[in-house]
Amino acid sequence: MSVPGHLRAGEFQPTTDYTAAMAKRVTKADRLNFIQALRRQDDCWSECFGDEFYQLHFSDLFTKMWQGGKPVARSTAYLYMAHLSEQTAKKYVNQAIAAGLLMEIPNPHDGRSRLIQISPKLQSSLERWIDISVQAFREQL
Repeated sequence: MSVPGHLRAGEFQPTTDYTAAMAKRVTKADRLNFIQALRRQDDCWSECFGDEFYQLHFSDLFTKMWQGGKPVARSTAYLYMAHLSEQTAKKYVNQAIAAGLLMEIPNPHDGRSRLIQISPKLQSSLERWIDISVQAFREQL
């Protein structure tokens, strides 16, 4: 039995109603083109970040930090990886810091804490990945 508002394991519930968007028929060719663009995006991620960071959780973390455009508390960075436990999210953040993709900086409002920000290396790689991904989708769709 399912509790209202809760999903059983393996169930997916989109956060947006796509009914209106689906009014236009999507063909098999459209789907194949989408998959080709998605594969190109995945290949580029691997080229930009290497196999060590080839996990969706890093994509969530890096893109949300880039999108926010400012340093965040560690606890906020952990929340960017919503499907991970805090302990596992800490490991991911520490791995990215050790690789020079994220940096710890002093918190200007609280000398006892530190903030996390994207490094110039991550900014450059992420923007390259985004640019190539946008181009791949433009060409395929």
